[in-house]
Formats: sequence, structure tokens, C-alpha cells
Amino acid sequence: QEFALREHERAKSMKAAQEDYEALDERLRRALTDAENRERTVTRLEQDLKRAASLKMQDLEVLHRRNREESEHKIQLHKDRANSLEKRLKRANEALTLAEKRIVKLEEEFA
Repeated sequence: QEFALREHERAKSMKAAQEDYEALDERLRRALTDAENRERTVTRLEQDLKRAASLKMQDLEVLHRRNREESEHKIQLHKDRANSLEKRLKRANEALTLAEKRIVKLEEEFA
């Protein structure tokens, strides 16, 4: 009878240990699954961030190129305008010199 009692206690203890082991195993499996899910989420978010950063960089490069081209165009327009004004000034000075020579000639004729 004592043997049966001890066997019963041992079986009960084994069953409790087995249940504890199974519960712990289940908790570990859930924790592992959660960790894997979080890792997949982090990886996806990292990829999304890299993709967004790459798109932003492309946008900035396009904007930089466009600004540079616009600046170069404006500089060329200013240079063209300055050249045009210099030519007009040269023609005006030539016309003034010619007019002054005519005035001197007319003054000599009437003097």
C-alpha cells in the first residue's frame, strides 16, 4: 500500500512536471513566434524607410539639377542682356561722337 501511495505521488509529480514543461514550452514557442513576427515587421519597416530615403534622395537630386539649370539659364540671360546693353551703349557713344563731329563741322561753317 505504501508502494502504491508512493507510485501515485510520483505519477502525480510527473504529471505536474509534464504540465509545467508543456506550459513553458508553449510560452517559449509563443515568445519565439512573437519575436519572429517583430523581426519581420522591423525588416519590412527598414526596407520601407530605405525605399522612402532613396525616393527622397532622388527627388532632391532632381530638384538640385533643376535649380542648377534654372540658375545657369538666368545667368546666361543676364550675360546676354549685359552684352546687348554694352552694344547699345557702344552704338549710342558712336552716334554721340558722330553728332558732336557734325556740330563742330556746322559751327565751323557758320563761324
